[in-house]
This record gives sequence, structure tokens and C-alpha cells, in this order.
Amino acid sequence: MVTRLTAPYAAMPEANLVVAQIAFNAGDVDTALKRAQTASEQRRDWEAPVLFSAQVMGTRDPAAGLRLLEDARKRLPQSKPIALAHARALVAGGQYPKALTEFKRLAAQFPNDGEIGVTVGALASQAGDADTAAQFLQQALNTDYAEKDAVVMMLGQIEAERGNASAALKWFESVRPGTASFMPAQVSAARVVMKQSGLAAARERLHALRTDSPLEQVQVILAEAQLLRESGDDRGAFDVLDAATREYAGVADLWYDHGMAAERLDMIEVVETSLRKVIELKPDHAHAYNALGFSLADRNVRLLEARGYIEQALQLSPDDPFIIDSLGWVQYRLGEFEDAEVSLRRAMALKDDPEVVAHLAEVLVKRDKRTEAGDLISKGLRKNPGNSVLQAVQTRLLP
Repeated sequence: MVTRLTAPYAAMPEANLVVAQIAFNAGDVDTALKRAQTASEQRRDWEAPVLFSAQVMGTRDPAAGLRLLEDARKRLPQSKPIALAHARALVAGGQYPKALTEFKRLAAQFPNDGEIGVTVGALASQAGDADTAAQFLQQALNTDYAEKDAVVMMLGQIEAERGNASAALKWFESVRPGTASFMPAQVSAARVVMKQSGLAAARERLHALRTDSPLEQVQVILAEAQLLRESGDDRGAFDVLDAATREYAGVADLWYDHGMAAERLDMIEVVETSLRKVIELKPDHAHAYNALGFSLADRNVRLLEARGYIEQALQLSPDDPFIIDSLGWVQYRLGEFEDAEVSLRRAMALKDDPEVVAHLAEVLVKRDKRTEAGDLISKGLRKNPGNSVLQAVQTRLLP
């Protein structure tokens, strides 16, 4: 219908872009690209068809979409939308150094755009350039950027990573109550205090917090348990969470952490009870199904039941690398070594995690691919030196 309606206006770029958008929604990518190209040729300085074409190309060939934006960036150097789309495409493609260079150029071109400044800060921080990150984030505070408390939080994190405890605490304490960043900032401040003055002081700081809602109080409890766990006190972490489940029995995240704390203490019955409670409260909690299935598979018990839970998790989150890893592990336990290798290779392609590497190495040894398993473990240890999971597998399987 849109094609018929716009036929008398084929010389107008707006008409061609409308057809392109409708065609894309209808699944006709070729027509979408063709009509968008026509619109772009009809008005060379119009950004909309270029941005649309890059988006559509990205669904097929992200590199082609990036090339289109690079060409448009040269042709329309003053276009902020094109420049932003190009820089974001670089980030999406994992080209972080190039993206940082492009965003810096944008920040110079549009100095009052706080969002650009924050992006430069985030990319610079990720690249390990704390000075540049702090510079651009502080500049963003002087713009009309709406989420300034999030920027303050980031500045605190940068100073904490630098080891500047007093500066980090100053930033964290500047985050305003009632904002989304307030509780994370208080938790981060407690972690800084723990490094400075020990666990007891950090817990005291958390206990002194006054929160406005039960959910915020649960966040404080989860943070306290995490600090205990990081200090090696798994039992203490469990006890804090266990007490909290009696007061906040309707919070799924609390029960999930309770189950994971029980897992570390090998309290399998508590693990099952807690994770089933999570599922009862939040039936779409993919990680609860996954944790329940993996817990059984890792103990090599009730394997068909374990696979059922993991498959349910996959239905809810089909591309999650940790759930795919769990599938590979239960397949390994069931003796389905070929399928396990396929699953674990897919998981590793999505997330090069030490535990995934260890599981894949186990499967490779079972499939008489010992040399590849050894190379895999060695590479994993170079990336994660001292990792206990990889070291244990290396000692046990590849002496």
C-alpha cells in the first residue's frame, strides 16, 4: 500500500525512505537498501537515509555498515548524527582505540555535549587512561548532561582504581540520595574503606546507611555478603543472607545470592530450596534455572533433570555463554562428548572465561585431543595467571 501511495512522489527522497523503512519492517532487506540508496542519492546532504542504511547493513554485514558511515563522515564532516553513528559503530565492532580517537574528535567539535564527554571518559577508562577519563568526565559535569550522579560515580571508581582512597570517597559521598547511583556509590565506598581499614570498618559503614525502601536495604545486605565472600568468609556471607531471607522473603535476588552462598558451602539441599524459591518468585529468572541445573550436573547427579533446567534457562536466554557452558557440561556428564565440545566451543566464542576453558579442556581430553587441551589451558593461564580452576585442571589432566 505504501509503495502505491508513494508512486507519484518517486522523485522525493522522503517517499523513498518511507518505502525503505516499511520494506525493512516487512523483512525485505534488499528493497530497503535499494530505496534508501535512492533517497540518499536524491539528497546528498540528508543524514536520515545514510543512518538507516547503516543500521540495515549492520544486520547483515557490520563491516559494510561501518564503511558506509566512514564515507559519510568524510562527505558530511559537520554532521553530528553521522559522526556519532560512526563512533558508536566502532565501539560495537570492538575497535576501541579508533572509537576513542573519534569520540575525542567529537568532544572537541561539540564541547558542550555531555554525553560525548562521558563516552570519551568511559572509553579512556576502559583503555587504562585514567587521566584522560577523569578530564572528560569532569568536563561533562559542567554541561547539561542529565545523569551527573552517574558521572560522579564513575569518577569515584577511577580514583579507587588509582588507589586514591580519599579522593574516591569524596566522589562517592557526593552522589545524591534518591538517585540510581546512590546505593552503588555507597557500596563502592564501603569497598574502599575495607581496603583502607579492614572488613569490620566496611561493615560498620554499611550498617550505618539509612535507606528509604526495603529493596535498597536488600542491596546493602547483598553488598555486605559480597564483602565477606571477597574476604574469604563464605560462612559469614551465608549467615548474613540467611538471616535476611526471613525478613525479605519476597525478594528473588536475595534468594539467588543465598543459593549461591550455599553452593560454596556444598549445602546442596539449601541450594535447591533457594533456587526453587527464586523461580517461584520470578519464573523468567534464567540464571536460577541454570544454577540449579549446573549444581546437579557438577555433582554428577540427576543429570536428565539437570539438563531440563539448563534447557529451560536456554529458552529464556539463548545466547548466554554461561548457560551454554552449563549445557556443554551436562552433555559431558552424560557422555555426549561430541555435542559437549560443540556447545563449549560456542560458549568460549561468546565469552573466553577460565571456567569455560577448563570445561572444554576436559572434553578435549576425553576426545583424545590432549595436545589441543594443553594448548588451551596454557593460553588460558597466560590470560589469567594463577587462576585456580585452570591450574587444577592442568594438574589433574595434563601432568
